[in-house]
Amino acid sequence: MSDHRPPRWERAGDSYNLRAIDVDTIDVTYLESLLQNVEKDNPEFKNRFSTDASDYFRRWFSNPKRPLKEGAYCLLSNWFLTDSPAGKSSRARHARKLWDALFCHVPQQRLTDWQVSNRRVIPQVFEEWWSRQLKAQSSVAAVQPVGPKHEVGVVARIDKISLVNQVADFKRFVERKSKVPFQSFRGNSYVQDQEGYKAKLYAEARGVMAFNKWKKSDIGSGKIAQAVVRAIELSGNNLVNRAYPPYSGLKESGAIHEHEQALYDLYCGGADNDAFDRLTDVFGRKYGLVAYLFFLKDKSKYMPIAPQTFDLAFEKLEIDFRTSRQCSWDNYTLYNSLLGQIRRFLSGHLQEELSLLDAHSFVWILASQMEKDGAGEEEPGYHDFVEAPDDDPAELQRVAARVRRGQPQFRRKLLALYGDRCAVTGYGPRDVLEATHVWPHSKSGINKSENGLLLRADIHTLFDADLLRIDPDSLRVVLDPSLADTEYWTLNGQILRGRHDGSRPRRKYLQRRWSRQLEDDDKAE
Repeated sequence: MSDHRPPRWERAGDSYNLRAIDVDTIDVTYLESLLQNVEKDNPEFKNRFSTDASDYFRRWFSNPKRPLKEGAYCLLSNWFLTDSPAGKSSRARHARKLWDALFCHVPQQRLTDWQVSNRRVIPQVFEEWWSRQLKAQSSVAAVQPVGPKHEVGVVARIDKISLVNQVADFKRFVERKSKVPFQSFRGNSYVQDQEGYKAKLYAEARGVMAFNKWKKSDIGSGKIAQAVVRAIELSGNNLVNRAYPPYSGLKESGAIHEHEQALYDLYCGGADNDAFDRLTDVFGRKYGLVAYLFFLKDKSKYMPIAPQTFDLAFEKLEIDFRTSRQCSWDNYTLYNSLLGQIRRFLSGHLQEELSLLDAHSFVWILASQMEKDGAGEEEPGYHDFVEAPDDDPAELQRVAARVRRGQPQFRRKLLALYGDRCAVTGYGPRDVLEATHVWPHSKSGINKSENGLLLRADIHTLFDADLLRIDPDSLRVVLDPSLADTEYWTLNGQILRGRHDGSRPRRKYLQRRWSRQLEDDDKAE
């Protein structure tokens, strides 16, 4: 069995599809790397598997909240449970490793008919395995994220509250730099001016290397080394330190064959974890150089790294993880996994589809530009708007430019309605109470009090992070289970505080907010 704890599962309705319960603990990047190893090391498996289970797995990786199709996990188990020579060979170990990362129990026999044309689940076999799976997963006292550990007994976790706070600081910082309201990550001029070069560099470097045209006969000729040197020495490339001593090895004839063999293995064949080990053997444990080479292979999976800068960022985000002097495949895998978790959070929080490279840029700005600038202490930017009339979202930029903290009628109205008390906790003081739009102002332009709540600053943070929700019918507070062991849990189930005039937030706005949280689950049904 793998030493990485798998998520818990439940049946998705009456079907054999399964739904993960611990969605936030799933390390998609790690699971994708295991699937890639299965496919690469088993050509026969890939040919049989890629159009079926592989597609199911990749769709699930894109949104783990949706059910995992029975065709994915059943075919996976069939591969290493079959009596064929391939199933009994050592090559099946990758399929078993992926299974162990997903489930707590291994079935005793194939869950479906092995015939590809007729893969119906065998009910009695499934029920026997499923009952044992449920018992096994219930015995796991504390489910941890699926993924490699960066030190014994410690697993890196994302602190959503800290992340929300840093996103707020990030917005204020880029608004001040760009002198326009923050509308979107990719649409912000400052972000693009500072970070847009990375995607262009990626395309240019890959064009220079043209590794899709490399041949085995090129190893030792110097052709591969020259191409990589050109990709490193591109103008404006600050993603890798050119002063690395091993970098010169690409120009020394005596080391050419060994270097080019490692580079060929990375871009043209073999498992990525093995390629990482070969590169560090040849170049030394120079994290920035190795990570840059992986980045050029696939920017949807791998990112460049500057260890000291990213360690500072992780510290600001309250993530217990370090990369300095930790150059290894496990550490690099977890690094990319953390960026992947940040990407998914930002995409949901900012309501736009972002890439892994966007998450990398966010973290870099957080620890580089913002740290040097002393950001986080400035006055808030374009977040409070006048009470009436309602705004056309297209005009928000014009309206926002006029507004500063302490002036919005929206906040004054809510302070009066709630008597200077938080709608959830009932506590002040006034200075820490914030006017909160139930349905985001950026989406609706609605500033009326029926779209507002008066919340203490920390409760506002939980609300924005979707860790605290309001049931539109009962007006009860619903907390995320991740807060069960915190002081906030006493608020769970509590009814919203009433207003002095007897009014309440409008149900349709609460319903829209509530439904947004459930949207992914609804699509998965």
